[in-house]
Amino acid sequence: MNTTIIGTGKMARGIAERLLSGGNNVTFVSRDEKRAQEVARELAPKASGGATARGAAAIEGEIVVLATPYSGAIETVRGVGYTLRPADET
Repeated sequence: MNTTIIGTGKMARGIAERLLSGGNNVTFVSRDEKRAQEVARELAPKASGGATARGAAAIEGEIVVLATPYSGAIETVRGVGYTLRPADET
């Protein structure tokens, strides 16, 4: 399974660790792409079964998790939501 997590905080990391340890690929998306890449590198050792962790500028994957504070959710989705598209259009 390929999952994109929007956010790089504690909740994003916790969700990603569980996904990665279960053999699922995780892509982090953040306002700061460099930060997303750093978090992916930190969590990559948690991956099993060939799973990968990476940071990116665009949303991709079969599942998208919004792991940001509620107060910033709308602003976050406005900032990265343009990269959302139906899976059959990828």
